[in-house]
Amino acid sequence: MLLRHASGYFISTVIQLLSSVLLLALLTRFLSPDEYGRYALGMTVLQVAGGPLFHWIRAIVGRFLVNADLGGRRANLIATARNGMVGCALASVILTVGLRYSGLIDKGSAALFLAIGSAMVTQAFFQIETDIHRAELRLERCAALLIIQSVLGVALALLFVIVLHLDAAGALYGITASCLICLIGDIRHSPFLTGAPRLDWPELRTMLAYALPLTGIMGLEMILQSGDRFIIAGLLSDDAVGAYAAPQILASRAIQNLCVVVASSSLPLIIATYEREGAAAARARYAQAGELMMVALIPTTVTLIALARPITDLLIGPALRDQARQILPLVAVATVFNGLASHYLAHGFQIARRTALEIWAILPAAALGVVMDFALIPRYGVMAAGYALLSAQFVYALLSWLLVRPLFDVPVPAWISAQILLPSLAAGGLIALLGLPSSVAGLSAGVAIMALFAGSGALLANVAGIRQALTQRWKSA
Repeated sequence: MLLRHASGYFISTVIQLLSSVLLLALLTRFLSPDEYGRYALGMTVLQVAGGPLFHWIRAIVGRFLVNADLGGRRANLIATARNGMVGCALASVILTVGLRYSGLIDKGSAALFLAIGSAMVTQAFFQIETDIHRAELRLERCAALLIIQSVLGVALALLFVIVLHLDAAGALYGITASCLICLIGDIRHSPFLTGAPRLDWPELRTMLAYALPLTGIMGLEMILQSGDRFIIAGLLSDDAVGAYAAPQILASRAIQNLCVVVASSSLPLIIATYEREGAAAARARYAQAGELMMVALIPTTVTLIALARPITDLLIGPALRDQARQILPLVAVATVFNGLASHYLAHGFQIARRTALEIWAILPAAALGVVMDFALIPRYGVMAAGYALLSAQFVYALLSWLLVRPLFDVPVPAWISAQILLPSLAAGGLIALLGLPSSVAGLSAGVAIMALFAGSGALLANVAGIRQALTQRWKSA
């Protein structure tokens, strides 16, 4: 079942990844380095402010929808989530408009600021709607919405940037328009149309005790992952932000999207199994998720490192390319540590309903990153931010593992990882020896080599029972 769910998410994730890579390649060419840096800062504000503001609602839906359904209170939970979304949206609109006309925002940044606010609200409603479809295992509808939004987002962003000359704000308006179109198109199937009353306060209070710590954790995680862009802007310049953010966005899209595929397909199944069958059965599901995550992360990371030159030459504009090539390997490995902590180990805190403990994993890591940034960036430049990010994300993953093990016996797929790492390193070495050109053909050849080596390793290791699944499909065909 896990492989079937993951394969469905994989298709939508591949399209999302291709769309975001295309957008990155075009924005770094059509926007100046300084303007692209402003766009990267705008996306950071969107993540740091918008994510935590609405994340507590997403956390409640993801964790308690199965329980509510079993207890006959599904509609009440969704109605409560809708009311919470409306309240947070109104608060964000009032705050955005108030700051816009307060005199605290300069005229040059006003359009970008309004674009951030509109994207924050519409993206949050779109995310919670797809979260509900995902939690209720409506895979096809969730995947279709994600695909349509990603393609529309790129097309509309390019329209606003290239045709209407809205610069960085135009790219963010692409998010607003695409999410709004998808929400309107899905309105007949929207779970928010329920007319049920909200949950009683005692039950909601228990859910908030679980979800609010996750909101704080997400805020810290956004600071850990992207907050260094503000420090770079303050200590260096906006174009330095662009040179750092471009490879970071590229690595994040490639690696984090794969983590999201595994996490989105596995977490609802793990939680449902835990609630219905107990911890032992849930741990077996968890182990399969760990195997899938490692078989996705290891080859992708090695590919990003081995093909750093053709990737940056093809996908990043010439003004940012040289610096981005040096930073890409650092941020790729750092993103792996972040993905393991936030999309794999964090599930153990959620299953045990001890989410507040995760703060003690991410808070020291975020503090370490900030201290290293301020200490090293003025002397060593943008590269120092990459080393600081790598160090901080490693600490985050290590502390998460140490803290979660007493709560839930999270499986560590060490043997599977070794079986995937060896062929991936062999493929990376072969790619380096071949010296593939910076062309579509060269990049495709490198990816094909990695897929052949890593795919063979996954079959030999029988990751998540893939050999049995392929055998059954072959027989049924």
